Amino acid sequence: MPQHVTPTVRAYVEGIAQTVDGALAGQPELLLDAQRGPELARRHFEPSTVNLLHALTHNTAVPTGLRAGYKTNVIPSTAEATLDGRFLPGFDKESFLAELRAAFPAELADDIELEVTEYSPALEPAFDSPLYRLAKARIEAMHPGAVAVPFIAAGATDAKYLKPLGVQVYGFAPLRYEKNDPREGLVHGHNERIPIQGFAAGLRTFYETVEAFVTSA
Repeated sequence: MPQHVTPTVRAYVEGIAQTVDGALAGQPELLLDAQRGPELARRHFEPSTVNLLHALTHNTAVPTGLRAGYKTNVIPSTAEATLDGRFLPGFDKESFLAELRAAFPAELADDIELEVTEYSPALEPAFDSPLYRLAKARIEAMHPGAVAVPFIAAGATDAKYLKPLGVQVYGFAPLRYEKNDPREGLVHGHNERIPIQGFAAGLRTFYETVEAFVTSA
């Protein structure tokens, strides 16, 4: 499906461009170019980062279930597919389905029916706020020389339940990994674990951030 760039993702890519050398240095527009960006990303980043950039700039729909037929000698008259659709902030159910339908082959589009069984809105809180700026400063102090950038999680979030109440939610869970620490790749995987010292450093940063924010309020 087509590329879309939200304000948060643009700021995220601009931050990346500050930290790399070569052709991408200081040129975020190259990564955000719908034609040249994917190839440049594959050339300069790990596959996981390439996949992440795609997910953050595209609505996606992944088949996770297929069902057709009930007997070996009977040709199915219908087939069903379950799709896990993830859409970007700025889209709703109707606009996402319209983009999904446009991706079907023209000769099949009229024969395909779409039904939404679960729906959850996409969120993009403003990142130009006192709390965000404070968290950014604390993260950069925790990692001297690093550039902290805003980010959109590609997964689900409980913030969707708080937004209707007017609550601004940021995902902020600082955790320090040293360079090339193999445990960084174990998140949500087999034998998942984190460095104890990195957890302690993150907990201290989290506490100091909350303390500074409530003190200044």
